[in-house]
Formats: sequence, structure tokens, C-alpha cells
Amino acid sequence: MVACGLPGVWTSVAQDMQPPSRAAVETRPHNAIRHNELSHSQIRLEVREFSIGVQMVQEPSRAAVETRPHNAIRHNEIRHSEIRRHVRDVARGVQLVQEVRPAGVANISAPLVINVLRVDLKQPGVRVEAALAGDKVWGDDPTEGRETVSHIVSRRRAVAAVNAGFFPFNGTPEGAHVQAGELVTEPNRRATLLLGAGLARFVHLNWSGTVRATTGATTKLNGLNGRPGAKDDLLLYSPIFHSQTLKPGDTERPRFEVVVGGVGQLRAGRDLTGIVRQTNEGGATPLAPDTVVLSGAGAGADWLRAHAQPGARLTVRLDIGLRAVTASAERAPDEPSQPLDPKLWHDAVAGASQLLRDGRVVITAEEEGIGGAFITTRHPRTAVGLTRRGELLLVTVDGRQPTLSRGAALNELAWIMMSYGAWDAINLDGGGSTAMAVRGGIVNSPSGGAERPVANMLLVFAPPLPIALNAPGVPPFALSPQAQNRSAPLSAPQVEETVPFLLRDGAGRDAGSHHSTIWGTLGGIGFVEQNGLFRAMKAGSGTVRATSSGHTVVVPLTVAPAKNAPVIPPVPPASTAPTAPTIAAPAASH
Repeated sequence: MVACGLPGVWTSVAQDMQPPSRAAVETRPHNAIRHNELSHSQIRLEVREFSIGVQMVQEPSRAAVETRPHNAIRHNEIRHSEIRRHVRDVARGVQLVQEVRPAGVANISAPLVINVLRVDLKQPGVRVEAALAGDKVWGDDPTEGRETVSHIVSRRRAVAAVNAGFFPFNGTPEGAHVQAGELVTEPNRRATLLLGAGLARFVHLNWSGTVRATTGATTKLNGLNGRPGAKDDLLLYSPIFHSQTLKPGDTERPRFEVVVGGVGQLRAGRDLTGIVRQTNEGGATPLAPDTVVLSGAGAGADWLRAHAQPGARLTVRLDIGLRAVTASAERAPDEPSQPLDPKLWHDAVAGASQLLRDGRVVITAEEEGIGGAFITTRHPRTAVGLTRRGELLLVTVDGRQPTLSRGAALNELAWIMMSYGAWDAINLDGGGSTAMAVRGGIVNSPSGGAERPVANMLLVFAPPLPIALNAPGVPPFALSPQAQNRSAPLSAPQVEETVPFLLRDGAGRDAGSHHSTIWGTLGGIGFVEQNGLFRAMKAGSGTVRATSSGHTVVVPLTVAPAKNAPVIPPVPPASTAPTAPTIAAPAASH
């Protein structure tokens, strides 16, 4: 389904996978949002039962979901006053929604933290791009093949980003990676996000690659910009891979490589023709601009020796099509090898398992070769979804932090995505990789205590908001921690201690609660809510930062170890947690 803007988006609401009696979730027009204020006269709410205890809330306009004041909650309703939901305007057409659910909500004994970037792809100037860490595929160490999400946001001057695909140590993305129309790595069997001009689509892809000599002799390509294996193969490398191809390891076959000039950028669906400039035995062939390298082992090397001597003309052909995945008997699968017009799609990243398809929970992990604990255990998660109105949802769910956030199983993640209006969605890399950066700061709480450098990201670009605070002539913002019944120095809160931060503009006004103020941290020392409440999570040094009206204010902060570590109750396994009904593939081992 190609994304299109349809009026009357349907947003489902489910709290912690336990059906509410009558969900007290409300919507209102974006321009009516004020901090800690809800004007009930502006609310239009239509609730319809659509499945076992789960409700649909019709959203009459592009709305920010807010919670009802405590005194407005009726008997037998979920206590939404306990859920802290903050809505922030990041840029034109981009909104951050942060939800903090404490333990006890919906009878779940562990808390949950969710961050959602809502990106309106129809807004002028708004775009989402795939990006490689360090602008290269391969790295001999994590500093080359990987990069943190916050760093690439600052380096590329994006407004926000999340981590994207899975990867091994060297940083090569697993599955399809396409950026600016260039095919960087080939598709595998994993669920994939395709991005075009104002469009997004979730698919499973297959691919084919061939090399043809002027004599008509052809041979098959086995991969793009990947690590050589121990079998016969023929690989294609472009300059985006690294400075050179790789030398074969002790367990890998000897390689014969040819440098082909004039091929141009690797794009699918067209013939790419060039001239062989030189040959090389043994690998480590330099990758220069306007060249590609064909690297063969065994039968692949024999074909190159026979047909790719200097001066020979070679034609490379790369094609991508849709692959059938049958996770739901209620929906006909895509036809195998269904053609896909590459001109419509300029970027792509691969994940692992579809979550939603046409508004239904469809877990395709087993068909993608993944199963077991990956599906059923609660982990930190990153996901991407699409609403029926064409808004892209970039979502992080924090986990592995029992006092802060429990994480989610795939089935729970699917229902979380649906609760924010996703109609289609896939799971991306999670665990210690889960990270969301906005305006250069991290707004979630990475489970490893700091950001993990990752292989590729989804970057959000959008026009800035008009300056709303700090008018000309008013001094800059000031950010400071506030003492609240504390005996330790403000500069060194202990692990698990909370410290409220206050942001004031030059006129003395509270700017921290403004809907365009973004709070974040760097250094992995803790998590800050979008109301300025900082929670120390790890001993060490870092920063708390606030960005508002074009100004960024940073406060260095040291977190001290906890003197008396709290006793943390165990989180129940996902199998004992109540979940919504699912249309899903059976679990597989991984």
C-alpha cells in the first residue's frame, strides 16, 4: 500500500496490552495544546469497540494526545493521571510525544518509557533519509563502521534520528540499505522500509544481480559491499564501502579482482556499463571515485579471468522486486518477484519482522528466520510505522532498566505502534542500539548506559519552527537544577535520584514547559523527561541540555554511585503479561 493522505485517521488505544474498560484518551487540535492544560470544550471524541476490549479513537485533525486531569477520570477507567505524556514541536511537520508509564498502570508491575517522532511526510521541506554511519559501509573498528545517533544528527544537521538496521561488529547493515537512490547493500529476507518523495511503504524484497561481457557470457552476483565468504562467489564493491576491498582471511578463498571504471552510481533497474581498467590478485584493491571492483573467488574468479581483462567492456545489472511473505491467511501475499519501480523510492533500510499490516498485527519474524526470545522477551525496541494519513512514526521503547522501563515483546510493540495510529509497521534493531536523538541530545534512555554506535540511521530533516520565545533584546536562556529535599550536592545526584531542572528565558519566564522546548542528555548518565525532570541512571559525567527557540543550553552533571542500591523487584516474563489478541506467525528459534 502506497502511503496517501486520507481524512479521519483511526488511532487505536491499548494500555499495556490489557483492554481498558473505557479508555480516557482524548485528542485536540495541535494549536490548542498548552502545558498542563486541557480545554475540554475543544475535544471531539468518538469511541468505537473494534475487538476484545480494545477501542478505536477517531482523530478529527492532526492531534496531540493528552491525558485527562485526575479529577475528570471516572470509575473503572485506567488512571491516566498516572501516565505522564509530553508533546513537543520539534520542527515544522515533526512532533515528539514522550510517554512515561509508571509501575502499576493497567496492573503491570514495571514502568515503561515510550518516545514517538511523528513526521508529516506531506509537509513541504520534510523528508526522512537513510544514512550510513561515517558515510561508509565497512569499519575495521567501531569508530569507522559505526557512529552514534546523536553524533550524526549534529554532523548532518538533522532535526532528529533513530537507529535503523541490524549489523555485525564491522558496521555493515544487514539487508537492504539504499540512500539517495544508490543501492549500498542487497536485500535479504527481512522486512524493509522504502522511502520516496512524500511516500513510505513496508515490503519484503528480493534481488538479482548479473555481470555480462560483450561476448554475451553472463554470471551471477552474490552480494554488494559485503564480507567475502569461504565459498565460490562474485561480489561487487563501490567506493562507499571503504577505502579498499578486503584481504581474504585465513579461512577464506583467494580472490581475483578487477577495477571497472565509468559504471557510475549503483542504481537498480538499469544497465551499468564500464571498462576494465586493471586486475589484481589477493584483494585490498583501492576503491576510487567513479570505479567499482568485482571480486571473485573460485568459479567467480575464473569467470573474471576469462572475460574481464583490461580493456574489456562489462555490464552490471541490479534488479529489486517484491517477495511473498505469508504471515496472515487473511491477506493475499505479494506476488513473488513483483517488479518494483526504483525511480519511486530513494531510500531504504531493513529491520527484522513486520509488526502491522493493513491495521492488523502480523508478526513475520519466523518467515524472516528469527524466533525464540527475540520475539517473546521484553527488550528495548525501535520501530517505524505509517499512519493512514501518511505520517511516519519513529518509535523507541526503552527496556532492560527495571526501575525505569521494562521493554516490550514484539506483540506488545505491535500494539504500542497501533495505539499511536500506525496502520503498517516494522521492527528495527533494538537492545543496546535503541536510541532517539532530537536536536543533538538523546531523549530516550539507552539500555547500555550510553549510546551504542550503530551502522545506519533514519534521519529527519524539516524546516525550523518560528522563534516563539526569547525575543530580540532579551538575554539568553539559563538552565539550572533545582534543590528538592536533597542533602547531596546538586552537581552530583546519586544513581536512581531525580533532579528537576528549570529553564528560564532572559525575561525570567519558564521556558522548560513550552511545547517547542526539547530536553535531552548526553553521556549516558540518565534520562530526562520532557518536563525537565532528570533521573540519574549511571555513575559518571555527562550533560543535561535543553533546546528552545533556536538556543541550546547545556549543563555538565556528575552522577555519583548509589550509597544504598535499591532492591528492584523482578519484572515478570513477557509470557505472563496480559496481551492483546494477535494474528501472528508461530515463534521460531534464533
